[in-house]
Amino acid sequence: MKRSISANQVISQWMSITGVSSPAEWNELIEHYSVSDIAALVKQDVLLLAGAEDHMIPIKEYQKNMDGLRNARSLSGRIFTASEEAQNHCQIGNLQLALDVILAWIAKKS
Repeated sequence: MKRSISANQVISQWMSITGVSSPAEWNELIEHYSVSDIAALVKQDVLLLAGAEDHMIPIKEYQKNMDGLRNARSLSGRIFTASEEAQNHCQIGNLQLALDVILAWIAKKS
């Protein structure tokens, strides 16, 4: 957090929201959250995107969610990598690539 203003802001905000008192406590807490617990309830088309080196959401969540979305009408997924400069959270570094993937998926589904 000392080396990154954005990490400090994000972690501080989430600590405030969750009521924990340290980054370590927050890190431990978020390990217990996952949308994969409710993924089976999703019944529409899904495009799941992930950054291979996301600092907010562990990459293991991607596969858990892909596996959990078993009732989706259709399921497409994409992991963005460092070679694409899109490996970070929300594909910061190459938003154009992420938008291209999203728009292509929408066009295919329309």
